[in-house]
Amino acid sequence: MKPSEPLPCDDLAKKLAILQATLEATADGILAVDADGNVVNYNQKFIDLWHSPSWAKGTLTGAQQALNFIAKHLTHPADFYDAIELGHLNPTERASGTVETTDGRCIAFDSQMQINEGQNIGRVWSFRDVTARIRAEERIESLMGDLERSNKDLEQFAYVASHDLQEPLRAVTGSVQLLARRYKGQLDSEADEFIGFAVDGTRRMKALITDLLAYSRISTRGVPFTTVDCKKVLDQALASLQTALSESDARLTHDSLPRVWGDAGQLALLFQNLIGNAIKFRGDRIPEIHISAERQNGDDKDKWQFAVSDNGIGIDMKYADRVFTIFQRLHTIDDYPGTGIGLALCRKIVDRHGGRIWVESVPEEGTIFCFTLPGVEGREQSQGASGQYDSI
Repeated sequence: MKPSEPLPCDDLAKKLAILQATLEATADGILAVDADGNVVNYNQKFIDLWHSPSWAKGTLTGAQQALNFIAKHLTHPADFYDAIELGHLNPTERASGTVETTDGRCIAFDSQMQINEGQNIGRVWSFRDVTARIRAEERIESLMGDLERSNKDLEQFAYVASHDLQEPLRAVTGSVQLLARRYKGQLDSEADEFIGFAVDGTRRMKALITDLLAYSRISTRGVPFTTVDCKKVLDQALASLQTALSESDARLTHDSLPRVWGDAGQLALLFQNLIGNAIKFRGDRIPEIHISAERQNGDDKDKWQFAVSDNGIGIDMKYADRVFTIFQRLHTIDDYPGTGIGLALCRKIVDRHGGRIWVESVPEEGTIFCFTLPGVEGREQSQGASGQYDSI
C-alpha cells in the first residue's frame, strides 16, 4: 500500500486505539481542542487530576467549559486566565505556569497552538501534579535559610569568642612567662617542667585563637570583590613566607598567572597557606613547589583552575575530605606544629569566591592542591556602583 492511499477503516480504528492508549499511558492530564474550541479528546488522567469522576466521554464538549471548571478548583483563578489570554494573544507563545488548587495541590500546565501546513488546527493542554516537587523545593529553601542563619550565628560566635578571649589570654600568658623568668632554676626540675607546659599551652592557645579569628573573618570581614592580579597576590604571600622559604631552601616556580575576580587579601592568605603547607610537610626533602593556572570556561562566566603542587610527604587519599575540616589533623603536633585550621580556611576562602578546592596526592611522592576562582570577563563592566560581588 502506498503512503498516499487512504487507510482502510479497520487500520484507522487500530491506529486511533493505539493513539488513545498512548494518551492514557502518559503521566500528564491531556486536553485537546480544535480550532473552534470544541473538545476532541482528553484522557483519564485529566479527569482524575481535577477530581471529576462524573465526567464521561462526550459530556465535556467545549474548551471554555473545561477551563472554567478547572478555574473553580484554583485558589487564584485569575493567574490561570491571564496565562490563557497570553496564549491566545500570542499564538506562537506557550501558555504555561503553575497554579495552586483549593485542596493544596500544585499543578503545572502548558498549552500551545497546533499548526499544520500553516493552519491553526487546535490547541493541546497538558497538566501535571508537581506538588511533591514544589513542596520539596520549598523545604530545601527553608532549610537553606536556616543553615545560612545558623552559619552566620556560628561565625559571629567564633568571632566574638576568639576576639574576647584574647585579653584574658594575654593576662595569663604574661603571668606565666613572668613566672618562668623569675623562678626558672629556683625550684625543682618538676616545677620547671610544669611551668614549661604552661608557657607552651598559652602559646598554642594564642595561635589557636588567632587562627580562629582569621577563620571567622573570612565571611564577616571580607571586602567587596575587585579585579585581582594573582602575580601580585603571590608576591605578597611569598613576602610573608620569606623566612620559611629561606630556611628550607625551597624552590618555587610558577606559570603566567591571570587576573581574577575576588578579595585580594583573602587570596594572598590562600596562597600563603597552601605554599606554607608545602614547606611544612616536606619531610627531609628540599621543597619544590610549582603554581599553575588554566582557564576553565563555564556556562556563563569564565573561571580559572589553579594548582599548587609539591614534592612533599603526600596525603593518603582516604583523608582527602578530612584535611579541609577545621581542627582536623593527620599528624601529631610534635611532628608538625599548627592549629589544624589552615586548609579549612583555604576552603572557606574558595567557597566565598564561588569556587571549589580539592586535593590529589600520592603518599611520599607529593601533593597537588587544586582550586577554582572566577575570572574577570564581563564583571568589571557589570560591577555597578557598589562594586560588591560577595557570595556571602
